[in-house]
Amino acid sequence: MKHLQKLILLVIGITLFFACGQSKDKVITKIQELEKQLYGTTTGPVDTTKANEMVNLYLDFEKKFPTDTAAAEYLNRAASLAMNTGKAPKAIEYLNIIISKYPNYKKITSCYFLRGFVYDYHLKDINNARIAYQEFISKFPKDDLADDAQISLQNLGKSDEQIIKEFEEKMKQDSLVNTKK
Repeated sequence: MKHLQKLILLVIGITLFFACGQSKDKVITKIQELEKQLYGTTTGPVDTTKANEMVNLYLDFEKKFPTDTAAAEYLNRAASLAMNTGKAPKAIEYLNIIISKYPNYKKITSCYFLRGFVYDYHLKDINNARIAYQEFISKFPKDDLADDAQISLQNLGKSDEQIIKEFEEKMKQDSLVNTKK
């Protein structure tokens, strides 16, 4: 009797394993097909219906397969699509999930930086942008984006005109110093 129970459990386990694998493969195939449709044309505005469908597929994959190595990548793509289709709060939400659930994700530093960027440029939320950039700098001071984060911090709340004016003044000061040498 015990052998029969073990055999039944083994069959159920194998069936579930293959059923989940096929389901995952189907989701990945759907994602790849829609990505081709969405990104296949480089001209014109993004099809928001397809972009929304794409984000939903990415989120669905992450919910169904949170331990898969592609889960964080798909969330990152969802964040990028959300940011680029005017849904910055959703982009922040997805980036926060990556940061909290996938701290070893290979692009985690970019996620931290992008969070500051979205707060800064898309949401005009200076306080949260400052916090995000400072957190990025403290966690990843040697990252390639650390200088960019520092410059972004220095320019928080400034208009493009103010930034250009300050840059021109600095260039003028630098040229005066160089001519005196």
